[in-house]
Amino acid sequence: MYENLLSYAPATGVQDAVIYKYNSDSYDIFETVMHELAHVTHSQIDRNKYTSFAVARISNQKWTAYGETWACGPEAIFTNRRYRLPAKELDSYQNFRLSDFTYSTGSSYLYIYPVVIDLMDSYNQRERNLNNELPDDRVSGYSLREIAYALRGAGDMDEWKSNLAKINNPTNFFLDTYFNQYFPDRPLKTPANTIIRIKLVVGVGYSVDWIKVTYTDEQGKNQEILYNNDTSLGEVATITIPAGASNIHMDAKPIASLSDTRIFHNLALSAGQNYCFHLTGMVNNPKYERVECDIL
Repeated sequence: MYENLLSYAPATGVQDAVIYKYNSDSYDIFETVMHELAHVTHSQIDRNKYTSFAVARISNQKWTAYGETWACGPEAIFTNRRYRLPAKELDSYQNFRLSDFTYSTGSSYLYIYPVVIDLMDSYNQRERNLNNELPDDRVSGYSLREIAYALRGAGDMDEWKSNLAKINNPTNFFLDTYFNQYFPDRPLKTPANTIIRIKLVVGVGYSVDWIKVTYTDEQGKNQEILYNNDTSLGEVATITIPAGASNIHMDAKPIASLSDTRIFHNLALSAGQNYCFHLTGMVNNPKYERVECDIL
């Protein structure tokens, strides 16, 4: 995606970045490079979700364009570390007002600059502003590594926040308050079940022994759904994962296949969507294809 039409990190998630920075000093060049490399890191952590973010970025979907918010963190931290003192690396973005971050402010605020810094530092800028114009930052102590890995499986700011809440941090109680103060006029999502439907179609050379789905529920507990009804040609297996689930993965095994044969290879799924698959192939070389659910 473009940064003021000057730099580009590809939406495909391929780890390349092309940066054009004319008539700029070394500080500006370094800052832009750090920002784009943060996008590259995002693509390495979760290429599929990075691609979804890039599409949202282009179409100006602010809450889904959380990847720009992420990239502003490493940009500031490493630039401060290089050009200032390491002790000042978290001393950025402390003067942005909450009124800057609404849907009416235009595309420039795809970048919610303070978030990464606020997750790490122990400074609450609200305490120096009696009119409640600055963010209320009562979260602290997250490492940059933890914040980065919380991007895995996240398709928007809410899912990024949910992943951060799973990290053992005494301030995670304040994550909802912190994140929800940005873009208060955004449309809220209604939690939905995740529906999986799997059908064996003509050309398949096996029946399915079992289908297993693992996920994390709303309370942060690991759960498992095991569908062990033999599924044969023409039959449809349906699995429902409850609303609020995250970190959803699925696999399945053909009957009479080798012990390590799997169909989906621990396929990661996004919550709240409908997934429909056709199964084909042979017993030790099974294949799947995602299809539109209305043709299943």
